[in-house]
Amino acid sequence: MRILTADDSFDWLNIHSAVLNKVFDYNLEIISANSAFEAINIYKDEYIENPFNLVITDLQMESDFEPLYAGEWLIKEIQNLNEKQNILIVSSCFNIEQIANTYNVDYISKRLILSDHSSYQLKLTGLYK
Repeated sequence: MRILTADDSFDWLNIHSAVLNKVFDYNLEIISANSAFEAINIYKDEYIENPFNLVITDLQMESDFEPLYAGEWLIKEIQNLNEKQNILIVSSCFNIEQIANTYNVDYISKRLILSDHSSYQLKLTGLYK
């Protein structure tokens, strides 16, 4: 299983990696990107020959895409390339649910993860196992 994670926080990239390795007990390849730009470049280079099973993205990264959030821009770009890509937003953005619904993707709040680490594990298990 291949997963692309995009977040400008090194701590959150580590959290994603730790939880993903705990949830999925088989061959797992996690590719991390520190920005939406880096993530889309990785995605474009690999999605045809070596596709990702899941993309996890923060919304609030670099500000180059205003009025869109960087993660929102990333989702649109990925969906233009592959409309069937599984995407999970993990963000503390106040309108995360609205954005997730707009792009028909799943989401979980960073605040929820911080208060209950198992909520992230349960979300991943329910969606992708």
